[in-house]
Amino acid sequence: MTSTAILWYRRDLRVHDHPALRAALDAHDRVVPVFVLDDALLHGRYASPARMTFMLGCLGALGTALRSRGLAGDVEPLVLVLSLDDAARAFATARELRAAGFRAETYTGTKKFGDQLKYADKRGAALAVIEGGDERAAGQITIKNLALGTELSKGIKSREEYLGARQAQKTVARADLVAAVRELLGR
Repeated sequence: MTSTAILWYRRDLRVHDHPALRAALDAHDRVVPVFVLDDALLHGRYASPARMTFMLGCLGALGTALRSRGLAGDVEPLVLVLSLDDAARAFATARELRAAGFRAETYTGTKKFGDQLKYADKRGAALAVIEGGDERAAGQITIKNLALGTELSKGIKSREEYLGARQAQKTVARADLVAAVRELLGR
């Protein structure tokens, strides 16, 4: 008979050097990690968009670490919202995607686009939603399929060829964001 332990993550969102996780793994056949996003945490005394974004980023990193160790099953693909110049707009776009049922987070590090894409890759994001000043002025948004881009780049020999192809990204009307993400994720 298999035994299952539930590991309730509260504040210690790590997998390395975690005594409770180690004990659960040693004593049980299966470990089910759980984190509860309750109203007190979401809308409590210290509620703010920046705190929420940080917390969701930490939970996403925890999920990635657990999956890489075979301790968590598949989850919905991550959509990462990147913005070079308007963090508030990026937060609003991520909220819009979450309201439509997508797992989405916003990058809050440097404004360097290369750093943002490296972060998206490190997080294992399926798509990157890019909304810079040029897209905003045109009423558009760019969606980059990161997995497809990685696969296609293996056969590309030069930067010019890569820039000419751009098969892994598409630009759509801003109003069509949710439908385009749904289509790209096959949902």
